[in-house]
Amino acid sequence: MGFTSQQGQVGFAIQGSKGTPVAATRFARLRGGSLGGDRELLIPDPEIGGNRDVPQAYLGPIAFSGGYEFYARSEMLALLFRGAFGTTADSNVAGQSEVQTITITGTPTGGTFTLTFRGQTTAGIAFNADNATVETALEGLSTVGSGNATVTGGPGPGTPWVVTFSGALADQAIRPITANGAGLTGGTNPTIAVAETTPGFGPRGTHVLTPSDAASLPWMTVEEAISASYESFRYTDAKVSRLRIEADATGYMMGQVDMIALSQESGFTKQTNPPIDVSPMFLGQQVLIYWNGVQLPAKSFFFEVQNNMEDNDFRLGDFKLGDLTEKRRQFTMGATIRPSDAALWKEATYGGSALTSPRAGRASYGTLTLVCNTFEDVQGADTPYSIAVEAPTVAMAPFRVEPRGDDVIEHDIEFTLLRDDPIPPAVTVTIINDLANVE
Repeated sequence: MGFTSQQGQVGFAIQGSKGTPVAATRFARLRGGSLGGDRELLIPDPEIGGNRDVPQAYLGPIAFSGGYEFYARSEMLALLFRGAFGTTADSNVAGQSEVQTITITGTPTGGTFTLTFRGQTTAGIAFNADNATVETALEGLSTVGSGNATVTGGPGPGTPWVVTFSGALADQAIRPITANGAGLTGGTNPTIAVAETTPGFGPRGTHVLTPSDAASLPWMTVEEAISASYESFRYTDAKVSRLRIEADATGYMMGQVDMIALSQESGFTKQTNPPIDVSPMFLGQQVLIYWNGVQLPAKSFFFEVQNNMEDNDFRLGDFKLGDLTEKRRQFTMGATIRPSDAALWKEATYGGSALTSPRAGRASYGTLTLVCNTFEDVQGADTPYSIAVEAPTVAMAPFRVEPRGDDVIEHDIEFTLLRDDPIPPAVTVTIINDLANVE
């Protein structure tokens, strides 16, 4: 029997406290990866007095660790940076419910019309029905449901009906209702039409994420279903050990996250129709990188946070990890550039772009900014989905110039993000998406 990987699903959530799992709040469309168990089979070394075969075997300690690769999208990135950094400041805008207006023209004197929503159609509705009748007809559709639409206005045909979506259909974009007036009679060429008078959209927010000085990063829950029916797992007390985003000029921005968890539950019932992040993806052609305010001619980039956790913290008397302790945090950013002159090489290797020989002393410091916007706007706003990375104090690592044959000269530059207390955070990541809060 075979299983296709594509039918699996993986979701993440921030726990309120250690040891208390929560339902995953955001699911990702992954390219691959798993948070599986790493365990060894323990066998003894050869002993005098035995034979040539292994006499015993035991299961060693187990650690739940692994990584995921995914297309970078704004909602998933905000949640994972929250896990990797620890803090976020959310500035949100409330959602808006969709309003649509149903209007009959041509002054019919009899007959009926129907309304269709998401593939389901009402029975015939009288041309002069009041608002309560139209509301009952709409809520009778399983695609609408009781309490999810309020109808005002009417009766027809002289007064339009106004449909306001509510309940489970509130605060979201709704495709227009389809109306069919073929059953209307009398009047002059009677017709019925539906118009969107107020567009609906969900809550949206601007999230400013900064690294926390707290002793511990947030605990997270991970839900992982492998294939459609292979197995489902829930991991509790997980942390982000490494998070990386990267892109080249000809492709999508990609993400990689490595995680370690303290416990695993098999046979967990996976969520049906989970909240998958389907926000617009970022392209390399939309990424801009600035060094000291001047745009770099970059062909590719990466940005990475490494929390340097250990996945071998086993204690006597137990077979699972004892805890997860974050060590020194490291932020790095890199770019491949096509230089226009030797200024950046001199700055990195000599210590200054105007120098003619190397100097002793500290590395070249500067500011580094990465900005990426999507082509699409956040629903209900003339603002693109975006991610911005801002680092106020950055050291450029020395690098070699290595010309070869007729190759165009390129430099692979790496930057280390610094923080010398009590200056501002080493890095600030600002993300705009459809989430009111990152949690």
